[in-house]
Amino acid sequence: MRRAPDARGSQPRAPSACHMRPVTAITARCTVHCSCTAASSGLFIPMKQLPDIVQKVAPYLPTYRYGQLAWNAIGFDIKEPLGAPALWLLGYGIVFVVIAVRAYRREDRKTFG
Repeated sequence: MRRAPDARGSQPRAPSACHMRPVTAITARCTVHCSCTAASSGLFIPMKQLPDIVQKVAPYLPTYRYGQLAWNAIGFDIKEPLGAPALWLLGYGIVFVVIAVRAYRREDRKTFG
């Protein structure tokens, strides 16, 4: 199926995959958030080199628990039972799913009444 030429006489082209959607502010925020939580969880910098306040907060971040599972998988001792990080991650998953469902329902009610 041919498309009609535009005003200049050239054929319109379909957008390529890389031009479908511009980078949005939410993408940038997510990138910064993920980088900060990974860095403050001891994934990029050893925990002993992080500031004291970050060392106290890090065990409550999901990326810290992912890191523990990864360290254990390659043979490092994580100094707590393997089930503990898995249970923490399960808890985080449940909390985030509940938040996502509530946000979806709220947006749905706002949009469709």
